[in-house]
Amino acid sequence: MLPFSAISLSYVTRKSLPYEAVGARLQGWLEHAFAAGFLSDGGALGRYSYLLAQPIAQGQITYDDPRETADFLREVTAFLPDRDASITPDHENWPPFTGGLIGMASFELGLRLEGMKRRPFRIEGRKPWPELVTLCYPAVLVFDHHAHTLTAMGRGSTPAEAEAARDSLAALYAVTPIAEGLNGPFSDGPLHLETPDEVHEDKVAALI
Repeated sequence: MLPFSAISLSYVTRKSLPYEAVGARLQGWLEHAFAAGFLSDGGALGRYSYLLAQPIAQGQITYDDPRETADFLREVTAFLPDRDASITPDHENWPPFTGGLIGMASFELGLRLEGMKRRPFRIEGRKPWPELVTLCYPAVLVFDHHAHTLTAMGRGSTPAEAEAARDSLAALYAVTPIAEGLNGPFSDGPLHLETPDEVHEDKVAALI
């Protein structure tokens, strides 16, 4: 992994791939190291879904990390360009996310931000979860549910580096196995709660 200070993603490129539903290879995709995804329903406010893998930088704040969250965020976002040096002519048609930084904040991060008594979140037999994780992905697969298109987008410090990131992710997707059935083990049907409302409310009350 690179230090965030060494990253430059100012150039962007894209390449169209044969369209598939986002769930077609999802099961296999999630088996790749550091795989990530943002899945939407294709509705009016959920036009795009994204799949990512192969990050080039990682940062995290652990339970016992003495750093201030604001200092950490300044460090991991310092590489973000003021503007893109596009190498594609149709940048006005780009999706909202074209690669870069994503993160996951745990519930426990709120305790740190609010200056409250902190506690680690631990699954039995494992180390405590980090309170904040950030990963930098130089490429992303973009599923447009409205236009039914699939696009690989890459970023880099040069056009060649952006194209290499794009093509590497596209190649990884091509060798990811297709699940049986359109969406494999993932359902398009309505979600069902596993925990009754009153049990969930009791658990939330116990945290306050």
